[in-house]
Amino acid sequence: MSCCWCIFCCYPEPQKIRRVIAKFPACLPSAAQPNRQIQKIVGRAQAASGQAFYSPIHNRPCVHYNVTVQEYDNESWETIIEESQTVDFFMVDDNGGSVFVKGSTVKPFTVTATTSTRGNPFSFNSSASVPPGLETLMQRHGRKTSGFFGGTKTLRVFEGSFDLGEVLACLGGVMPGVNGGPTHQMVPLQQQAITPEYIAANNWDNFDQKSWDYLTTKYQCVLMSDSPELTENILAPMQQQPPSMTQPMQRVMVQQQQQPMMMVPQQQPNMVQIVPAPILMSVTIPQGVAPGTTLQLQAPDGRTVQVVVPQGMQPGMSFQIRV
Repeated sequence: MSCCWCIFCCYPEPQKIRRVIAKFPACLPSAAQPNRQIQKIVGRAQAASGQAFYSPIHNRPCVHYNVTVQEYDNESWETIIEESQTVDFFMVDDNGGSVFVKGSTVKPFTVTATTSTRGNPFSFNSSASVPPGLETLMQRHGRKTSGFFGGTKTLRVFEGSFDLGEVLACLGGVMPGVNGGPTHQMVPLQQQAITPEYIAANNWDNFDQKSWDYLTTKYQCVLMSDSPELTENILAPMQQQPPSMTQPMQRVMVQQQQQPMMMVPQQQPNMVQIVPAPILMSVTIPQGVAPGTTLQLQAPDGRTVQVVVPQGMQPGMSFQIRV
């Protein structure tokens, strides 16, 4: 028994997640049953109203991104920034079905080496220009792209994103929409939801069961992946045209929340069929306002918006947001 536990502890976490998600059959949002039972919903990612945002480096409209910045120093690479955010979104299909997923309940993953789809690194050194998105990201974390004696530091960046229109698999409990609404909602996995009888009836092996116990004990979350193996290719993605790397790369800041044990929504979320073109707005930080403070501003079109002051920014400094 101790030998088995030793082997399991050395088993990579992504493989534990893969094993669990793979144990459940894929189901389109239109076929989801709001009976609070665990289901693997496969659908295209669609932004929830007011929640569209962009990956910081490639400026891709997405529902999740993960970015890691490393700096080359003394013949080795050192990780200096790790940032990951997920917003509320819908899983939709061609039959009009939809399932709402709260971003703060999600643990994104794929079976590749990084935590998201486009994870290949790209590098910058003294002979390369730094993309605006990377410059903004570095400033937000109190870092500089230039070295002590001038010139650009040698950096490499891993960025991945789950983009709008991309096909994703989400594993969690499915419950009815609020106030009888047509949109079902997904809630985090609970360890007690799988019984020994279910495990025996569905031929779970010892590693499957240990993976389930590990994940549901460590996290209260919805598992999410873009792996074709796990989405089972039951739905075609909607291709998004990536923006040019020369475009300004800014995004809307989203304040993260603690992961709840269960999602208890207060109102029925509104679906949006088309994500409106964002408006760039420059924000100057007022005196006496610290990083992390939420500001309420009026957008150029008259809307009232809220924005969180990024880390590393000081009063008098300016940054841009999309509204």
